Amino acid sequence: MPFGTVPAMHTGTDEATWRLNFQAAAAAGARTVRLTPKAYPAGLFDYPAFLKEVVAAYERAIAIARPLGVKPVIEMHSGNLAITPGLALQIVEHFSPQDIGLILDLPNFAREGGVHPQLCLSVVRDYVDHCHLGGYRKNGGQYDAYGFRQNTGEMCALSESDLPIPRWIELLAELATPQRPIPLIIEDYSANISGELRLRRSVAEARRLPQLALPQIKRA
Repeated sequence: MPFGTVPAMHTGTDEATWRLNFQAAAAAGARTVRLTPKAYPAGLFDYPAFLKEVVAAYERAIAIARPLGVKPVIEMHSGNLAITPGLALQIVEHFSPQDIGLILDLPNFAREGGVHPQLCLSVVRDYVDHCHLGGYRKNGGQYDAYGFRQNTGEMCALSESDLPIPRWIELLAELATPQRPIPLIIEDYSANISGELRLRRSVAEARRLPQLALPQIKRA
């Protein structure tokens, strides 16, 4: 089992909880545990001081995780301190890629923080651990009380995403090596379609890309 996922754990969580989840991951044979930066304030805040606090938390977390053979990974997710490659690098550059990694989240890049894939991967290339592969598109939006349109969006098929999914896959395949694979985890929460159909759709569309084409299984 390559991954451990702890959705509620962040840098503001107490160290006893970190240790428990790192130990559980090690016991299960998982090599990574997701540890999100704690939420930044709703208003203006002292970014350098907040960043320093978050980096110090990861330093403590790594000290707990490393002896267990696991490492924390940060999801580049909408609404957190690591959504853009530059912001994520501000955190991880203090550590070795062997001790901390990043989860590229393509649906969230389409929501917030998205940059051209060649720029993103050039900035964080050494720290990329794995990728959440999914589609997201902006829709018509809603108007606020002042009559200004506010963007809203929805998850969708890979082929309907606002991001250039084929280019992302092309560059991720270029970055990956046999010694350092970059797994793709399908993530699709599209409404009004079953989980099975979402998975089948995503796999079928991904296989259209040459980097992900798989040989057809011959049945007797």
